[in-house]
Amino acid sequence: TLAQHEEECLKNNSKKYMFFPEETIKFDKHLAQFPIPFVGFFDFESTVQNIKPQEQCKLCQEIKCIHNTRTESSQVPCGYSYVIVFRDGTVVASNSYLGEDPVNHFISSLIKDYETKIKPKYQAYPTPFLTEEEEEEFQSSTTCHICKEDLKDESLFSMYDRVRDHCHLTGVYYGAAHQACNLGRQDKKHIPMYCHNFSGYDSHLIMKYLNPAKLPKINEKEICIKGLPYNTEKVRTLEIGKFRLLDSLGFLQASLSDLTRNLQDSNGKFKILKQMKLAESSRQEKLLLRKGDIIFLFI
Repeated sequence: TLAQHEEECLKNNSKKYMFFPEETIKFDKHLAQFPIPFVGFFDFESTVQNIKPQEQCKLCQEIKCIHNTRTESSQVPCGYSYVIVFRDGTVVASNSYLGEDPVNHFISSLIKDYETKIKPKYQAYPTPFLTEEEEEEFQSSTTCHICKEDLKDESLFSMYDRVRDHCHLTGVYYGAAHQACNLGRQDKKHIPMYCHNFSGYDSHLIMKYLNPAKLPKINEKEICIKGLPYNTEKVRTLEIGKFRLLDSLGFLQASLSDLTRNLQDSNGKFKILKQMKLAESSRQEKLLLRKGDIIFLFI
């Protein structure tokens, strides 16, 4: 084996190892360190419905079925719930539904909330209001709060290359920044909507029951729907209008019960849950934090 390896290896030219230059590696994706304006969370609920014998194998209705497996029941969506939160933790929109055609009702409700509650915030463009302390901090700043580089002195104008960087949705002052950095820091218009195990379960419900003809139109245009699949059975992301449906299980590799328990053990405040006002007592709040026990709230 060694002789055969040497014979094959000698056919290649000799290599020289090159070491990395002694340069400091710097972080340059500064715009990625700012939180997105809005983020959402959703989940679907389903019922189990039995399949009639004559519908179990449509391909073998007239001949004897040759399949080794047989589908006797199917999961049918019956409801959903979602919440959209601003980056300061306040709830912007939410909805819960239990009834017929929940998938198309879910997408239609998201689109309506975007047009009535979220889109106007992007179009507000409030002027920044600085306190005396913030104005003094801006005048004395010599470092860009975005890229952490020095604010260069423009000798031609005898002034620093700096602007008052602020939130374009609320007008809150962030800090002094280069003009180029300020122009590059733009709030993303797409809203990520996270669902636990979206790729393995909820995406199948949406792909099966989604009907674009039932969705509302924006300015007489149909909603753009596109996705990024893992394979022919799983979807990595699904983009519908301004919403991007994602799987939180890809970021948090644990069950919802484990994640909730870990948050409780670390004294989590559950600020979003308290804003929803789903629990009227401490007992009901404890039941809400236990997966599978929510049914007792209505008994």
